[in-house]
Amino acid sequence: MPIDLTFEFKALSPGQLAETQITSFDVDGHPTVGTIYLDDDANGAGWFIDSTPWESSEFSIQNTEYSFEATTDSTAYGHY
Repeated sequence: MPIDLTFEFKALSPGQLAETQITSFDVDGHPTVGTIYLDDDANGAGWFIDSTPWESSEFSIQNTEYSFEATTDSTAYGHY
């Protein structure tokens, strides 16, 4: 069932990165409209926006098959 989502950035409580709010439901009680709020500065750490999402050079440490980590010289280091 489709839901109409909106994304907004705003200052959230300390320690909180995101929250959701459902604002409308259909006659069966299923959500139809909602908003996802993202903290405007990633709780002080900053957001990493990947300009090359098709590759992962920013995450050169491979911890497991599906888990990678950024090195200290990476633009992703220390950010969410």
